[in-house]
Amino acid sequence: MKLLLCWPSAEFSIFDVANGLKNALENKGHEVVDYKLYNRIKIMALGARAITPEDKDIDLESVMLLAAEGLLYKTVVNDCRWVFIVSGMGLHPNGVVALKRVGIKVATWFTESPYDDNEFDFAKLCDVAFINERTSIDEFKIYCNNVSYLPHSYNPAVHFPVQSEKTIDVLFVGTGFDNRQGILEQVDFTGINFQLGGLWNGISEPSHLSKYLKYPCIDNSELVKLYHQTKIALNIHRWHENAESCNPRVFEVAACGIFQVSDYRKEIEDIFGNSIPLYERGNPIELASMLRYYLAHDQEREFKARVALKKVKEFTFDNNIKTIMDVIENSSKFSLVS
Repeated sequence: MKLLLCWPSAEFSIFDVANGLKNALENKGHEVVDYKLYNRIKIMALGARAITPEDKDIDLESVMLLAAEGLLYKTVVNDCRWVFIVSGMGLHPNGVVALKRVGIKVATWFTESPYDDNEFDFAKLCDVAFINERTSIDEFKIYCNNVSYLPHSYNPAVHFPVQSEKTIDVLFVGTGFDNRQGILEQVDFTGINFQLGGLWNGISEPSHLSKYLKYPCIDNSELVKLYHQTKIALNIHRWHENAESCNPRVFEVAACGIFQVSDYRKEIEDIFGNSIPLYERGNPIELASMLRYYLAHDQEREFKARVALKKVKEFTFDNNIKTIMDVIENSSKFSLVS
């Protein structure tokens, strides 16, 4: 099948999801036409800056609209009958409205559930919606007739075990949401080689976390190198009272053969059992105790990491692509040829 893949609006985080999907689609013999929204936004922002007085902010609404306008053109010129959108954040909805007006089918993988209610309005425009949070299915069905749960995945070409010296005790790389910063501020890392990376705009002196902030947003392939040097990969989900599904980090770390500690999510328990120790969400005392315990027990860490590696095997992008294409084929009125 030939389809257009609309990439996210930024070159980090969900960007890696789009990259994994593209590779898996091509591995399965599908032809992928890229619409790199992040590049379109940068180009339109540069143009807006050039015509906007220096003392004024650029019109972001116009930038987003202009960045989305090329979506229909590229889809039609390349004769794609389906557009697959990753996330949809930053994509002006008029770009999707235009696709629908000419009969192009639209599928979106909503990756921000249950944190962003704006996804519901976007889902109204879609023929197919894939959801990253299994508790959000019923809500999305109010807005879209064809909704499927799609768990996060890992790319075996990127995430795989490598024997390496462990020079980092504890590592966390991710966006500095308030709940993440809040719990880490309360953990005593004295004597622990803790390293932190990602977008942490809320961290500044005199926060003790500032001395641990070592890395900016980094490419997933570079992050994997850090995981291989790490004794404990820490996972802290973005907070929501209803969420129970895993974020991508859970699968990626497990696939690298690295031991991890995470806050509690029911899906982690369902998939990994006790191979991933879980602390009570928002409990810095339990987290600190767990980190110190496992840093002192090398063999137990290594055993649990091996078990988690076995349990994560099926959660690949290739398997997700099979689910995606099955759903798309069933929702189409024509036979797909790959």
